[in-house]
Amino acid sequence: MAIDNIFIDNYSKNDYTLCPIMNGLSDHDAQLLNLNKVTLRPPAQNNKLIRTLDKDSLNDFLNKLSYERWDTTFCSEDVNIMVNAF
Repeated sequence: MAIDNIFIDNYSKNDYTLCPIMNGLSDHDAQLLNLNKVTLRPPAQNNKLIRTLDKDSLNDFLNKLSYERWDTTFCSEDVNIMVNAF
């Protein structure tokens, strides 16, 4: 059994009709929703971030990585502490 919910905003100005459909199959009747005027928004633009992988960006990454402190990551015997420190 599935129960569907229909949410309509208050700003739609009642430009829809909702009618029950007597199907006789159970004690739950179906509902027919007619949307008289539908305005679709254009799909949102998905901007993609593309990283440049070249010699300069790799050197910059290695330089920034060298400033990180790794002693809290590698000085423990407990794997959970090491992962959380990482």
